[in-house]
Amino acid sequence: TAGVMGAQVRRLAPADRAPIVRHFWITLSMFLLGFALWNVDNIFCQQLRALRTHMGALAPLLQLHGWWHILTQIATYQFVVMISQVRALIIGRPLRMRTVAGLFSYQEENKVSTGEVRRSARVAARVSSPKS
Repeated sequence: TAGVMGAQVRRLAPADRAPIVRHFWITLSMFLLGFALWNVDNIFCQQLRALRTHMGALAPLLQLHGWWHILTQIATYQFVVMISQVRALIIGRPLRMRTVAGLFSYQEENKVSTGEVRRSARVAARVSSPKS
C-alpha cells in the first residue's frame, strides 16, 4: 500500500475486481452496440426510411442514430460509475452499489458522519495549500 492524498491505496482483491471487469464489458458493449446501430443507420438510411413509413407509431424505434445517442449516454454514465467504484475500492472506502436488470449500476447514498466530513476537509486543505 502507499499513501495518496492522505488515504491508503491498495490493490484490488479478485473478489472486488470481478464485478468491475463485468461492468467494464457491459459498458463497452453498450458503446459498441450504439456505434454499430449508428453505422447501420448510415449504410441503410434509404431502406430504413422506407420501412419507417409502414410502421406507424413504432417508426421512431428505427431511428438508429437516436439509439446511438441513448446508448452512448448510458454507457458514459456507467463508465463514470465504474471509475468511481474503482477509486473507492483502491482507497479502501467501497461504495454501496445497486444494479438494475443486471446492466445498469448506480451508487446508493452513503451516510457520512460529521467527523468524516471534517477529516476530509482537513486533508483537502493540506493538499491544496501551497508549500512555502
